[in-house]
Parts: sequence; C-alpha cells; structure tokens
Amino acid sequence: MREFANGDPAEPGWFQYAGELKADGALVGDVGVLLHDNRMQAELGYTLAAERQGRGYATEALRAVLDDLFTQGLRRVSAECDARNTPSARLLERLGFQLEGRRPEYTWIKGEWTDDLLFGLPAERWRTLAQ
Repeated sequence: MREFANGDPAEPGWFQYAGELKADGALVGDVGVLLHDNRMQAELGYTLAAERQGRGYATEALRAVLDDLFTQGLRRVSAECDARNTPSARLLERLGFQLEGRRPEYTWIKGEWTDDLLFGLPAERWRTLAQ
C-alpha cells in the first residue's frame, strides 16, 4: 500500500485505491485502475473482503471511482471477471457495464482454467445512468 500511495491516479499505469470503513478505519477492499497511455480509457479491478460482501461497499467504492474517471474525461472503462463469480458480474451490470464478450478457458486460477467475462462502460452511458 505504501508503494501505491506514492502513485498518481492521473498518470498512465496502475493506481490502487484502498477502501476503508469510516467507523473504524478497517481495510475492506480495494479498487485498481489501469489508466491507458492515451488517458481516454481505463481498466478496472476490485476486491472486497469476503466478510464485508453484500453490504454495498463495492457499489459505493466503484461508483466513486467511476464518477472520478469520467469527470476526468475518460471515454470508456472496461472490466472483466471470472464467469463463475455471478455476484461480481451482477455488480458490474448494476453499475451500467454491458457484457461484451466471453473468453473461454482464458485464466488459470485455483488449479483450473476459467472463462472470463468482458464488460465495457462508455462515458455516454455512465452520464445517462447518473442523471
């Protein structure tokens, strides 16, 4: 976290946001943003502690990061998830991401090949949904 704290979210490359609870400062997860060199698009990744899931924390964090990214003038944000992770796919869809594709047996994780779901969110769609 110290290494990422020295980063600049406006510069191309990965930047990691830590998610903490206001009540006690407990770290509950993170949102990672890979800003492309063109500064017009980014990829999004996120994790949330299992015991903190289902309480809206990921939705709140992702909305804040997406608001910030699109306010900076990004044209598009993409994300992907393990096809078996239904809650993650539903979260992306609730935020306005659209399923754009599926890569069969694309990622080796936990001892097996898994399918990846690809999602995209154009700025225009975000602005329409945010109104």
